[in-house]
Amino acid sequence: MKNVIHTIGKGALAGALVFNFNLAQAGVPWPGNVPGGQDHPLIQRFAGSVLLGYQAQSWGQAEVPLSAQEARDSGPRRLKDVQAIEGKVTRLVYLSPQGKAPLEVFRNYEQALTAAGLTRKFSCDKNCSNLYFAWRANGEVKDLAQSLRWSVGGIPSATSASSSYALVDPLSADGRMLVGTLPNQSGAPVSVLVYTSTAINDDTRAAATFIQIVEPKAMQTGQVTV
Repeated sequence: MKNVIHTIGKGALAGALVFNFNLAQAGVPWPGNVPGGQDHPLIQRFAGSVLLGYQAQSWGQAEVPLSAQEARDSGPRRLKDVQAIEGKVTRLVYLSPQGKAPLEVFRNYEQALTAAGLTRKFSCDKNCSNLYFAWRANGEVKDLAQSLRWSVGGIPSATSASSSYALVDPLSADGRMLVGTLPNQSGAPVSVLVYTSTAINDDTRAAATFIQIVEPKAMQTGQVTV
């Protein structure tokens, strides 16, 4: 696998505004990295970003969208074209430095992945938040808040030194998505999904990025005897 190196900025879903009057004097601190979390060796974080959420499964199933078309039926909202993939699954949520726009962050990931040999399967470059949440609605990350391990604290408001927003599941509007595969030394490609949006809302003046990486891996068998 090639390492993908980035240079990037800041990140966004509607979390509740939390007023912290105890920090009114000093201001609300920027959150730290989630304990026990780590970057995936394939894709390094946008420069200066914080790892807010982390999940690593030695073997599991994940889904990726192949189009923005929604299924036309009477059931729950869902996408029509979704591919299921099995293997080692890693999911990460980053908060980029304050002042970095979602577009800048996304373009850096896009350029770095392309340079590393990404084969693009699907992308959405405008008004992609509906696609992102429709994809999540019936998949393995339906409840991102419960699926991932999260850092503590809040995302500070850029306009009020004494207030912050809940940092759990901060993906939101102004989003863009990229889905593709990267070459792997084992021969089977690695699936990559990147979604970058505003972090919570414009008041944070930051961007949030969700990354899902699925590495091909055979499931361990012979664990049940009949």
